Amino acid sequence: MADAEAIARLERLSASAWPSLETVTYDGWSVRFSDGYTKRANSVIPFRQGTIPIEEKVAECERMYSERGLDTTFKLTAASMPAALDEFLDGRGYARESPAVVHTLAMKEGALSDTGKVVLAPEVSRAWLDPFCMMSGLDERKRRTAERMLGAIASPKRFACLQLGEQIVACGLGVLEDESVWLFDIVTREDQRRRGHGTSVVQGLLSWGRQNGARRAYLQVASGNEPALNLYRGLGFREAYGYWYRVRRSL
Repeated sequence: MADAEAIARLERLSASAWPSLETVTYDGWSVRFSDGYTKRANSVIPFRQGTIPIEEKVAECERMYSERGLDTTFKLTAASMPAALDEFLDGRGYARESPAVVHTLAMKEGALSDTGKVVLAPEVSRAWLDPFCMMSGLDERKRRTAERMLGAIASPKRFACLQLGEQIVACGLGVLEDESVWLFDIVTREDQRRRGHGTSVVQGLLSWGRQNGARRAYLQVASGNEPALNLYRGLGFREAYGYWYRVRRSL
């Protein structure tokens, strides 16, 4: 398991790989907004202790999210600062939601299988976005937000898809950050699951990452998603650290 310093570093890399549409730096906290699409892009990441009292800081975050019509959300880890923040939010009525685990994989020579059937593109396109939104159940508003966010990723990236006949059955995203490749949005069409398509997409992105200098890979998995956890364990991923959200619904 990663220590607090390593967790904080990885959280910064993750936030860079998955940027929000708007970010406010507030007394050591990164306050992120993206029209409500994904919790990680619409949450406070409390990187540092800061000097402002916790009551005042949380109240100001609540004001910022409220004026945008969003739930006030904090993404928390064992490295979040101050250390008493989770307990404070619990006492303020914040619900604990969406626990997840960051997994990591050392990029070793010869560890990956042939991935020639996976197509990689450097920019988001309708050909990738249409099946991704369908498989992810995104409505038109979230689709527009997703397209803006994905187009704003400044780091090297690849949009992967696997096609059978005329249909794309699985897709995903890889982003390079500081000699690591971060994997996001690995999805498979519901009627094509458990056939190795997700594995092929992951291997295609890992191969691209390794060819471009990545020494480690990272991905984030919901704690209760056993099929995904089994897939990634089978590829050699191991748990690095966990995170969860504290959420206060907007009125």
